[in-house]
Amino acid sequence: MKKILMGAAAALAIVAPGIASADTSGNVDVSIGQTDWDNGSEFDTYNLGGAVQFDAMSGWAVGLEGRTTLQQWDGSSGDSSHGYAAVHADTNTGAWDFGGWVGLMNYYGSGGVTFGAETRTNFGNFSAQASIGVVNFDEFFDFDGTNYQVSGAYFFNPDFSINASASRTEIGYTFGDTEMTDLGIGGAYGFGNGFEIYGGYVNSDIDYDGGGNDETDTWNLGLRYHFNGGTLQDNANDGASWGGVRALSDAFERWD
Repeated sequence: MKKILMGAAAALAIVAPGIASADTSGNVDVSIGQTDWDNGSEFDTYNLGGAVQFDAMSGWAVGLEGRTTLQQWDGSSGDSSHGYAAVHADTNTGAWDFGGWVGLMNYYGSGGVTFGAETRTNFGNFSAQASIGVVNFDEFFDFDGTNYQVSGAYFFNPDFSINASASRTEIGYTFGDTEMTDLGIGGAYGFGNGFEIYGGYVNSDIDYDGGGNDETDTWNLGLRYHFNGGTLQDNANDGASWGGVRALSDAFERWD
């Protein structure tokens, strides 16, 4: 782990001068959430994260994204933490952006490697993106996951949108596989000064190999500050707004 951290620090030192001089935009994000299971369990989450994106070369942009999560189970004396850090790269082909990511993910103390592909587009007041993401954990019992997600936002004006998402996550585990289907809806409002408030709801249906299933309901509320990004619609179409890594990490938080 020390070698990984030292390598990350060295990489940041190398790209920092380029970030400072390039056309840079990004955000800082804080949010809270609550997940209720149909078996009576529940947990709260407290999230701190952010992202930055800058032009790397002609036609290409590079982004850095990270988040850490404190998870508190109801009635439990101990807290848990999850998180991820990823590097994105994407290119604009006209109507579509295509890119991918590679990064590290933490889940209940186990470290994993994640990578994926992502794309986004927009037409009129509608913006959409999709991704396929993979993570592999190779500590204690081996397990891995593949997430497929699509999301869209309809902008009533450049700083107010209604959002919807759908994703499917397939988790392979020593003691049996799991399939999760997530359906979400939410909204976001920008105040025109860089600040955005957002919230949403996600229903998750969790099916276990060999029979049995669980269902969860998740609510979240967050505050995000954007810098050098323009309106919410500008950020959705061209900013550091990729959601693939977050969707994969969120699915693992609800799988337990």
